[in-house]
Amino acid sequence: MVDTALVFMDHKQVRLFDKTRYELSLGLPALIEALPDQKVFHTGHHNLVRVAIAANSGVATDYHVFLALARKGKRMTMFIESAYPADLLEDKPKYGKPIRFLVALRNYYEGN
Repeated sequence: MVDTALVFMDHKQVRLFDKTRYELSLGLPALIEALPDQKVFHTGHHNLVRVAIAANSGVATDYHVFLALARKGKRMTMFIESAYPADLLEDKPKYGKPIRFLVALRNYYEGN
């Protein structure tokens, strides 16, 4: 039985609030702030993912944060597309070699 108080409409679809994802999302500002010193992976779907260790109710878990970069003129914009703890990912991800975030950012800026 689903608690209807946890159901909400997200533009086109009905979604269910996930407490675990919400709690992990509270750490996103710090994770994004630390990106310049971190490594990311290309997903093969025109975006990047940062896999970080996050505490979920006191237990360490891999936290996959999917990022999209876009260039408009000389300006770069980054969007957080989604974020999941590893146990909620539908498929086991197979990422390539890690790359420093600033290198990935430069590559996107230069169109590589």
